[in-house]
Amino acid sequence: MEIKIAVCDDKAEQAQYIKFIAGKWAEQNRLKVRAYIFESAENLKNEIAENKNFDILLLDIEMGGQNGVELARELRLSGDKTAIIFITAVADYISEGYDVSALHAS
Repeated sequence: MEIKIAVCDDKAEQAQYIKFIAGKWAEQNRLKVRAYIFESAENLKNEIAENKNFDILLLDIEMGGQNGVELARELRLSGDKTAIIFITAVADYISEGYDVSALHAS
């Protein structure tokens, strides 16, 4: 089984790094992963609308245009149950992650 991951970050270098980390995680856990990079919430939404099913969404919170939390809310309101993990260095948004049932680790 292949796990499909969407990495959404408006900073290309950061998105590539997250994709790399996801690949290392998959390798360590003997999983097959295919990761796709999206530079904006709009691009990811368009891909999802075209029936591209992802197993995991790795969303940057602070992006130009629509941010990751807003995208997650919109997806949840549409009934999307995909696992969401927020990528951020800013702790200010932690409580909003719980509002959209984002995964968390302690």
